[in-house]
Amino acid sequence: MIRIVVRPIRLERSVLTALLLLLSQTTVAAPLAPDLLQTHIENVSLRSFVRMVERNSQRCEMFSTPEGIAMDNAEQEPLLAMACFASAVERQGLSAVDGSIEAIAQLFLQHGLVEPVHQLLSHAQNSGRRADQARLRFWLARYALETKNWTQAQRHKAQITNRYSLSADQQDYLSLMRGVLLQLNRQHRHAIALYENFSENSPLYPVAQANLALAYISQGWWTDAYREIDQLLARPMEKPFHNRLRIAKGLSQLQQGFYRDARKTFRSVDRDSRYTGNAWLGIGLAALHLNDHPGALNAFQHLRATAGDTVDAHALLVAYTYERMGELVLAEASYTEAIAHYQNQINRYDARLSELSQGNLPNKLISDFDAIAQVPFFLGQDTHPTPPALLRQYRLLVSLSEHVDDMALRNELNRLQGLQKQRLAQQLYDEYQRRREQAQSYLSQSQYGLATVYDH
Repeated sequence: MIRIVVRPIRLERSVLTALLLLLSQTTVAAPLAPDLLQTHIENVSLRSFVRMVERNSQRCEMFSTPEGIAMDNAEQEPLLAMACFASAVERQGLSAVDGSIEAIAQLFLQHGLVEPVHQLLSHAQNSGRRADQARLRFWLARYALETKNWTQAQRHKAQITNRYSLSADQQDYLSLMRGVLLQLNRQHRHAIALYENFSENSPLYPVAQANLALAYISQGWWTDAYREIDQLLARPMEKPFHNRLRIAKGLSQLQQGFYRDARKTFRSVDRDSRYTGNAWLGIGLAALHLNDHPGALNAFQHLRATAGDTVDAHALLVAYTYERMGELVLAEASYTEAIAHYQNQINRYDARLSELSQGNLPNKLISDFDAIAQVPFFLGQDTHPTPPALLRQYRLLVSLSEHVDDMALRNELNRLQGLQKQRLAQQLYDEYQRRREQAQSYLSQSQYGLATVYDH
């Protein structure tokens, strides 16, 4: 596993420092370090959903058929569907949703609601439904892994005692999950042994091979890693998957000193990809190592166009490149511009941090969550730009409040909304604090660079 750590870096007279800038903000390896997600949070219970429809059960007829529960309309009316399914389970037990329990669990988890699935699991345990227990634990483990709650993922996985109740694809997913957890624990050789024996007939085989390549890189076996990546790039896969592999390969080539190969690999990343900024940064750093200063400047200017609201090194690296070229007048002007750029970013983040400092979350900042890149680990789909789980829960609580008539339930939901809003404020505060620290690091480096230009 490659673990990327952001830390302040002192700008020196070596391109190696610029390489460290790439390492400080490129998160391409699988699996990534966990986010600080809440493990235990208050959640909406099954009973809360039941109260939405207990006075008007006719609303649930759209989900009933002579054969049992119908999931066809659940996507159009997810809140009503969850209420009706919860009501059916309360009245008749899990037999009321036979054949649909996995789909119902997925519906709750899609909305970030874990507690109702835990309650379904309790029903399955109390009634001795071992197959349903295994399936529900599988979906809880998968949800925990996808939200990077490694402890819960390991716990649910370990408690699946009858894997024969799961489908072949689900069993493969559990094997892949084991490999990811091994990598997180730095047991790369054990993970490699698992991935090397992964079934080629599994739909998850490409993901296993991608993680195998990254495990090889973590061991320094870059020749084996490139072989696996090249084989995957030859397969028809979705563009985000291929682009991420190219970034991982290019970064490794850059670290190994294969600068021409690295530049070629970074250039193969699609220009409309979410990894475009990483690619331009890699191209620029490779060009610097090759003393292709015009090529480096061109790449860093393209990097600037992809930055958006994020903190990036383009302004600093442009000035640094001019200094490497001996163009001291341009270097001085560029360092001055970089100082102003990073100071403006710091001022903007300070304003947002001030708004969030009391644990309050102004409605105008809630939309910021949608713009924050949540880079997923390799296992599973490329989920960008899915909002964080807490935001999904908050929006669900707002929707629930708008659809309930019971005053006691509405008060409960409003209380939960307040708690979720505080947690959202803390998440957003931590993200902007991280960005501010990165901008401060680049500001300090730009000031140091300007001072060295004056010394010439």
